[in-house]
Amino acid sequence: MSGIPVPAVSIGLPVFNGDKFLAAAISNILAQTFDDFELIISDNGSSDRTEEICLQFAASDPRIRYIRQPKNLGAARNFNFVLQEARGRYFKWAAHDDLIEPDFVEKCVAELDADQKCVLAFARTILIDESGAPQMGYLDLMNTTSDDTAERFRRYMVPHVGEPNPIFGVMRREIVAEHCVFGNFVSADLVLLGHLPLLGTIRLVNEPLFLRRIHPGISVNTHPDHLSREEWFTGQKASGLRFRNLRLTREFSRLIKSVQMSKSERIRCYIVLLEWAWRGRQRFLKEFALPFYANGFPTGFGRWVHRRIFADSKI
Repeated sequence: MSGIPVPAVSIGLPVFNGDKFLAAAISNILAQTFDDFELIISDNGSSDRTEEICLQFAASDPRIRYIRQPKNLGAARNFNFVLQEARGRYFKWAAHDDLIEPDFVEKCVAELDADQKCVLAFARTILIDESGAPQMGYLDLMNTTSDDTAERFRRYMVPHVGEPNPIFGVMRREIVAEHCVFGNFVSADLVLLGHLPLLGTIRLVNEPLFLRRIHPGISVNTHPDHLSREEWFTGQKASGLRFRNLRLTREFSRLIKSVQMSKSERIRCYIVLLEWAWRGRQRFLKEFALPFYANGFPTGFGRWVHRRIFADSKI
């Protein structure tokens, strides 16, 4: 792509069968007041009108690059693909069903330009319904400009890791591409977000500029159980037991170990992780019970363990 001007911002839009809301999302991005950007759309082998919609927009606006994957890569690899294709100084992921106010990118870029330590700038979230009508605000607590790494990490982790809305903010592309790609597991977006405050400050544009659409077709509704959600993330068949919170604990611990910081900050980050695990101990206990109970009833393994411990009991 030599000779092609490098944009200030790259916006990556991974999509699979998103024709219901896709045109509105693309139009919304193209209407941004900050227009020095490229829009990279990666179609994960859609079978609906997604390809037709994307080709129509790409033919009318040279800022759009449309790539159709030959097969479904899984959500994680498709999110990583648009990041790898990006060329801008800054990067933003976009969802096919969400919207942003016209000055979203402009105001997030201004925050990043003002603070060279800032790795992510995001705006307050408003939840909208299927028709686009606002429903309620959402309190995102991740913003912190502290120079203390452990304090920034604590701001994200405690009282609990919330919804990953800030992942649709604007980031420093080189830092994210080098350190923060999506892992190929459920809730990898939460781990990616947890990595960012370990690397720099997080700034909030204190205006409701991100409109997150809640509708029956979002991934948490179409993939309600852990195995189907893993298949959505990875694009591969999943089976067996999955201990999500144990995996998150391991991944957060790996992040703390990998990032350069003082010894005291690292110790305090581990203390934050322990506090997060303790506060969420009920989630861990529920996962530990999975081999023994399903839908409130003992599994075959659960009955076998119960007989071994209580030989005279029957369940």
